[in-house]
Amino acid sequence: KMASFKMTQGISRVPEDVFVEDGMTVTSGGLTVTAGGVTVTAGTTTLGGSFIRDLVTLTATATLTNADHAGRILLMGEVGGDAAATFTLPAATGSGAEFQFIVSVVNTSNYVIKVADATDTIDGSVTLHQDSANTVASFNTAADSDTITMNGTTTGGVSIGDEITLIDIATNQYIVKGILTASGTEATPFSASVS
Repeated sequence: KMASFKMTQGISRVPEDVFVEDGMTVTSGGLTVTAGGVTVTAGTTTLGGSFIRDLVTLTATATLTNADHAGRILLMGEVGGDAAATFTLPAATGSGAEFQFIVSVVNTSNYVIKVADATDTIDGSVTLHQDSANTVASFNTAADSDTITMNGTTTGGVSIGDEITLIDIATNQYIVKGILTASGTEATPFSASVS
């Protein structure tokens, strides 16, 4: 049974889609889209209320998708914090998709974030600070960087709340930014393990 739907000027409905030609205002009750999403092709979208992002907890190795993971807060929460977990990004196409990873369980056996294939790279930098001393180090990617490893010690991931964000900005290119906590002598989390 289909819920009631009030048609007004500038709105048309075909069997699968609703087209809004001259704007639409939802005054109460909210708007829920269960599949297909909402696409704004022109103009400005203004958010006057709260916007809450979904949390997705990654408990084991996973291949990420734009549909299930982009724009959400990705909690790295390997159960027990003692098994390696690798998270593979979708191929970079310039989609603007953003993947924000936050450590929710410290893992001493590596959280690894890597690109989908040998043509994709990661550019940017992260800052590491040492948990027991007043030292800070910044590490830049190399031209062939395609993997980020947080080992729970020298390359970061020592603390709950450590964060890395990657954005798909162009074909074959992600950018990265982040702040991590390290123990011991800080070392780069970047490597080239895919290419």
